[in-house]
Formats: sequence, C-alpha cells, structure tokens
Amino acid sequence: MKPEVKAEFLEHAACPKCGSSDARAIYSNGSSYCFSCGTYFAPGEIEEDKEATEVKEPEEIQEPQKFTPVPLNYADVTNRKLSAYILQKYSMGIHRENGQVLLVANYFSPTGDVIAQHFRTPDKKFFWRGNTKSLPLFGSQTKDKSATTLVITEGEIDACSVAQCLPPVYTVVSVPNGAQSAPKYIKENLEFIEEFQKVIIWFDNDDPGRQAKREVLEILDPEKSYVIISERKDANEVLVNDGPQKVKELVMSAQKWKPEDIRTIQDIPIDNLINTPPELVYYTSYEGLNRFLNGFRMNELVVIGAGTGVGKSTFLRHLAYDLLVTYPELRIGYLAFEETNEMSTLGFIARDNQVKLGDLFLDRTIVSEENFLKSYDKFKDRIVMMDHFGFLSPEQVIQKIKEIVKIYDTQFIFLDHITMLTYGIDQSLNERRAIDSLLNQLRILIKSLNIGVIAVSHLNMKGEEHHEEGGRVTLEHFRGSGSIKQLADVVIGLERNTQANNLDARFQTKVRILKDRLYGNTGVCSIIDGRSGVLQETQSFMLNQFEDETEETEEEKDTQSTTFEEDF
Repeated sequence: MKPEVKAEFLEHAACPKCGSSDARAIYSNGSSYCFSCGTYFAPGEIEEDKEATEVKEPEEIQEPQKFTPVPLNYADVTNRKLSAYILQKYSMGIHRENGQVLLVANYFSPTGDVIAQHFRTPDKKFFWRGNTKSLPLFGSQTKDKSATTLVITEGEIDACSVAQCLPPVYTVVSVPNGAQSAPKYIKENLEFIEEFQKVIIWFDNDDPGRQAKREVLEILDPEKSYVIISERKDANEVLVNDGPQKVKELVMSAQKWKPEDIRTIQDIPIDNLINTPPELVYYTSYEGLNRFLNGFRMNELVVIGAGTGVGKSTFLRHLAYDLLVTYPELRIGYLAFEETNEMSTLGFIARDNQVKLGDLFLDRTIVSEENFLKSYDKFKDRIVMMDHFGFLSPEQVIQKIKEIVKIYDTQFIFLDHITMLTYGIDQSLNERRAIDSLLNQLRILIKSLNIGVIAVSHLNMKGEEHHEEGGRVTLEHFRGSGSIKQLADVVIGLERNTQANNLDARFQTKVRILKDRLYGNTGVCSIIDGRSGVLQETQSFMLNQFEDETEETEEEKDTQSTTFEEDF
C-alpha cells in the first residue's frame, strides 16, 4: 500500500527493486514510492536520490503562485509518429534546458491558464513544475462541443497518438501520473467525464495497467463504459507498428465493459460443457466412500472432522496415499502443522509397508532397508511439504499453497488442520469469524488455481454425547460450522468410540457423509478398522441402505460391556 507522503512530488526515476525505468516517484523529504511494484523507500535509502532531493533554486521548482511556464516549440516526433499539428493542439512540445531536449505537456485550468507542466527527459525520467495539487486530465482543454465519446489513456503520448487518428466527435485525454494514481484523478475529474455519452478506457496492457483499469471501471457508470482489447502494450505502440487505421478500428470496436465476475452462459466455451475433462475424478481404496461421493474432484473443498484422537490425521494421510498409489502422475501438497515433515514422511512409508507409524517411529528396522528405500523413492518427488516453525498466519499459508501449486504442479492440497490456522487471525475476530475468513480465502484459492483441497477440522462438543466415545457427528459440531456448511463441497465425519470396552469396537470407525454438494448422498458409507495401523474398509454400504442398519443394537452394546475382562 502506498504510504501517506507529506511532501512535494519532485520527479520520476527508475526502481532498483522491480527494474521499472520510470515508475518510482521521488518526494522532497527524500522518500520515494514505486507505482509499479508498490515498494516504499525511506528517506536516504537510495543514494542516487540525494541530488534530486536537495533544495532547488526557485527557477527550477517554482511555487504555484509564481509559476511561469516554459515556452514550447512544436515539431514532428518521428520515432513516435506524432505530428507537430497534434502536439500543438494538445500543447505538448519541446523545450531545451541545460543541454537537454525535454518533452513537456501543459495542463490547463478551466479558464485556459497553464497551471502545471509535466517534463519528460530522453532517458524517461519525469518531473513536474507548477501546481500539481488538483490536476485536470491531460488534453481536457481540447474538448469539442460536438464530442460525445471520451477516450482515456494512461499517458500523454498515448492520448496524442489516439487523438491524431480520430475525428472531433472523440475527445482523448490521459491521466496525469500513470496507472496507480489513475483512480484518484478519475474521481477528481468525474464531473468532466460524466458529460460524455460513452467512455472508453485504453490503459497499458501490463499488470499495473490492467489493475488500474479494473479500479477505474468500478468508479465509472457501467452503462457508458467500454474497453479496448489489444495485444500491443499501449496506444502509441499500435500507431507505430500498425498505423492510424488500426488505432481507429480498435476505438470503433471497443467492447462494452462487463465485470469480470459476471457472465452469461454464452461466455462459457461450449467445449468446456460438452467434453468431460480427463482425470476429472480421483478414487480411493474405500468402496463405500467412492460409491457415495463418486470420487474426489478438482475445484472442490473437502472437510473432515472428528473428535480428538479418533483418527482425523491418519485418515487424511490414507486418502493422500490412496491417490498417490492409484494415480502415479499425481503430485500433492501435504501440510501437517502439528507434526514435522520427517514424521509425515514416516507416515507415508509406514502406510506403504502396512505397519503402524508409532512402531516405525520407535524402531526403523521393522521395515527392511530395501523396502524403506523403495517407499522413499516412490514418494520423494511427488509429496511437497512446507518447513515451518512457530506461528504461520493464514495469509502466509495461502501464499505457500499458491507457490506449491504453481512451482511443483500439484493437483491436491492436504491440510491438517484448518482450525490451527485461525490462531493468528486478528484477535478482534472470534473463532467463528476467523474460520469464516480462512474458508473464504481457501475457497477463492481453489477456484483460481483449479485444485482440490482436503482439510481436517476440529469439532465442538454439543449435547451429552462425546465424540471420543463414539458420539454422532453433525454439521453443527464443526468449528465455524456456518462457513463449513456453506463453502465446503463435501463434509465427512468420523465416529469412533476410543473408550469402548470391546477392543474390536475401539478400532472401528464409521465414515459418515454429512454433505455432498454434487450428488446429495449422505449417511454412513463405510466402516474402517485401524487396529493394524492400516485403515482397512471392513464394511461398505449401499446408497439405499437405511442408516439405522449401521447402528449398534443394544444387544451388541451389552455384549461389548460384558467382554471387558476378556479383552485385557
């Protein structure tokens, strides 16, 4: 964000951080700000600025009330293909000073007086003289009474380039200070802009220009707003390379602006609807889960919840393992914030060799070195993790997920757990609002990157049944349940009585589908057994099987309670 700078603007210069040749503004207190990369430089931070911020003689930087504009000469600027006629009409000419040839643009008051001049050196440095506190749009003094259409460009050269190719019914202007200050000057000159029936925005075809265009269009009347679509960087580049007719054609064919997030069906390519994308569905080893959900998909958020110690993290790891083994080309991001990367890796190696993670952690020799290395090689370049120590904010994790997906080309992110990431959100928010904020960020990320995210969440205890003792999980039990109910595509609850008297029952977990946005299938889909360290499905259910068929009978519960002595 640009800081508040209580100092006068002096000139534009190159940015040492992003390499822009003219986007950094230098101020009289020695500070500077780059409008391209958004970096603020403190006073004295850049050695080359010291000369620019020294006190100037009055004739160089004049007070507004004493300002006398320098005289201009008008001639063709051949490298830009601009004629002396259009430059004189726009009052943009040549001035020689201290051995330099400067290109100078005049800015006029409503009464026709020159109130400021914008200077451009041959090496693309910029500086101002005059009153710059309230600037009009450059070229606004050229408005013809017959003009009904306004074209707004990002720079003075672009404004002259477009105006040279159009009849008087078009008025062409430019914002005074580049892309990042464009919204400010649009707001200040809104009364002038609203005099026109049609407003066309032609900003530079780069990231700052596109961002400025979006912000400006939010200010303007959408019924009047149009945009130029061009592969060239700016209007002058079109004039130089393609000629005046192409400039005119682009203006005449300007497209009515439509907000990026508003679409009609015809905006969707028909091929996207007719053709089923390859590898759209990813199945696991759990038949009941596959039957109810029809697999996991890109662009979906899956949330898994269970009581403490029930096995959320283990189940998450098994799902990740299934996808990796079933789909050899798949890569995943695995972010487990309550364990080290070494422990996560051991978990995958343990699952691959069908041993308990705890046993392998204490004794690595239970897996032969040959099999250990085979498992290591199987996953070494397909599971991407994140080194972390201490607190990580949700924003940091979101950024890391972006990097993991873009750099390593991962298709799924496994996140354990989302509740932990809310600990660093603004303390003025309660936990529910914190989870709402995080889930919204995740949902946006999933859509923009077209990935699948499978995440673990903690539960709240509601009612008398304890989740650690086999209590039934509902959507209301999830932390931040409102956002999870609304934003998650699939919600899964795990139910296991970790205190059951019967040892078999103690390791039996019900997998309950609480929400399935695409198919609407809900209920208990599988029962899995984890006694061996591998979560194996012992029973899967059909979609038309009633839920009470999966519940324990009172007789079964009594049997469990009477076998306590036999189990130990």
